[in-house]
Amino acid sequence: MRVLFLQPKSYFEELGIDVTPDIDAQFGFLVSLDVSHFLKKFDLVVNAIDHDPSCRTLCGYARSLGIPAIFLMDGIFDLANAEKNPFVLSRVDGLLSENCYTTIFTPTKKHRDYIASNFGNSVLFLPKRLTFGLEEGHEKAVDKYKYLITSAKTAYFDDTERDDLAKILVDVIEYLDKRGESFALRIFDNYLLSKINASLKRKPVNIVDAPFSDVIGCVDAVISPPSSVLHTASLANKRVYILNFRKGYEDFLDFGLRFSNINEFKMAINICYPETEWHCVRRAGLVVDEELVLSAKRLERNGTLRREKLGKRSVFLNFEYAIRYCYRIIKDRLPRVFSFVNSFVRVFY
Repeated sequence: MRVLFLQPKSYFEELGIDVTPDIDAQFGFLVSLDVSHFLKKFDLVVNAIDHDPSCRTLCGYARSLGIPAIFLMDGIFDLANAEKNPFVLSRVDGLLSENCYTTIFTPTKKHRDYIASNFGNSVLFLPKRLTFGLEEGHEKAVDKYKYLITSAKTAYFDDTERDDLAKILVDVIEYLDKRGESFALRIFDNYLLSKINASLKRKPVNIVDAPFSDVIGCVDAVISPPSSVLHTASLANKRVYILNFRKGYEDFLDFGLRFSNINEFKMAINICYPETEWHCVRRAGLVVDEELVLSAKRLERNGTLRREKLGKRSVFLNFEYAIRYCYRIIKDRLPRVFSFVNSFVRVFY
């Protein structure tokens, strides 16, 4: 059986995808003069980047031909990110906004149920990158702290969100500081850091250089807006406190205590933390084998979605893949070019 993976092999290796020998796999797709004829060679199409419009179109084309297409999520789904992130909206009309997949693989039961209600079939799947190397042994890289306060690198999407998040973070940190609790930050945003530093009149420890797998081993609990790091923290048996600062957006985490203001946070950390009820798989990765392909084909046959029919010959360029491909070549070769130029200059100067 033949499977077309729409991204490079290295990307799927980071997700923990294992392809069995009975599968003839092709990784990446650049251009075709007859995309319909090309896609008919495959039994399954696999996508891992939903904000790539070319890949979405290919998945739609595949399903119009009766070929199943699946999507593998690389982290926790964030509805605000899907609907408000300018980078995403510059490419597609929101994440998972088109029903172009036979099956969506996602890390949490809550999101699986959401997909089942809004799109169709969904399966639990733990991407390897969500473990952040937790399965490996790490030497102690940082001091011990009770709380780690962190956020996604893109923590907000407008000034209102920025100010709301900064206020709650400052309130939480001031409260922990007055209680004499030990805490560290892992915050990359300069605006948030400036507000925190101004409030405390000092710079608290901000651990941004050590790997997250080292940091998580040295804290007891993690405080963050909805983020994939909270899933990782729970896998590491840490207490999780979810800062829901956005109004009207639910999170899709299966665990943790939620708060949206300082009073709710005070209650959250003073109650007995509930035992984690494991809904998601704890073993990272996914095996792509004949059984998975056959299952996807059965679902596709029973599905109702069919995309527009293609002409007899349809030229297709996977534009973003072409850009990434050229970028990788340039990135790999530039150091050699600079080294050669530097050696050449030294000879004469």
